[in-house]
Amino acid sequence: MSQSYTRCKTSVKRVCTRCRGQCRLGWQCCGVSGIKYLKAWREYRGYTQERLAERVEPRAEGEPLSGATISRYERGKQNYRQETLEALAVALDCTVVELLSRPPAEREFWEIIDNTRTGERSRLTTIIKALTDAA
Repeated sequence: MSQSYTRCKTSVKRVCTRCRGQCRLGWQCCGVSGIKYLKAWREYRGYTQERLAERVEPRAEGEPLSGATISRYERGKQNYRQETLEALAVALDCTVVELLSRPPAEREFWEIIDNTRTGERSRLTTIIKALTDAA
């Protein structure tokens, strides 16, 4: 799904040309690509789309998610709200950042990186580069 944005004439914010900035979804307007790793995390946990939908707490509007809605999120065919993204992360036992940017297979690697003290990170980076260059 392609996005088309234009600069707002009164400020520097981006405005979606589809809704002309009239919706309340902000950057999520008009289908900013799907939740990048939702399917990978769902499969990693062994859930079907229907089972994941059952595990998610009902949305603020009071409507529960359906398996079809999960499918549309995975394919980037349906907009989502921040609250829904957070509820999906809780149901999948991961963070919102992981859902959007880290596949589950890399979780252990990133936990090591995240828990390494800043001073040791440069040494760790050197070791990782040496290992990847040797491969």
